[in-house]
Amino acid sequence: MNKYTGVLGVYNCQGAAWNSIEKKSTFHQTNSEALTGYIRGRDVHLIEDISFDSNWNGKVALYSCMTDIDTGFSFAPLGLIDMFNAGGAIECLKYDIIDLKALVSMEVKGCGHFGAYSSSKPKTCTVGSSGVEFEFNSTSGLVTLYLPEMPPEDKKTHNVEIEL
Repeated sequence: MNKYTGVLGVYNCQGAAWNSIEKKSTFHQTNSEALTGYIRGRDVHLIEDISFDSNWNGKVALYSCMTDIDTGFSFAPLGLIDMFNAGGAIECLKYDIIDLKALVSMEVKGCGHFGAYSSSKPKTCTVGSSGVEFEFNSTSGLVTLYLPEMPPEDKKTHNVEIEL
């Protein structure tokens, strides 16, 4: 668990084994079929503790290093999506309605590609006080923007705001 997201690792290590003689992983062919299964949001231990909705029904936004996200909420920050623990970059998260506009404010540590799920295309994205370019995939709802450098030394995080 992170402050605002959870991580569930699902791996297929079929055909890999530790070689105690060579002291390294070795790989071999397998003749078995592909593994199948399913995962649920509630498979992430304590995920319900970070829900903003007291009537949470178990729906989540899912980001996989191999596929797109699943639609679930109106907005769900994913974090720095080039990292395995993407959500660990989110230090603070706040949702506001100001003059009939939805505003998501986040403090994000680190740099790289930041991603979020949004059910609609954002109107603006800002980092600090500057507007930044972003991409929106209307099929998956994935919003991405780029944080090219670490936050200034006097600040530990980037202030990211997304207006919907």
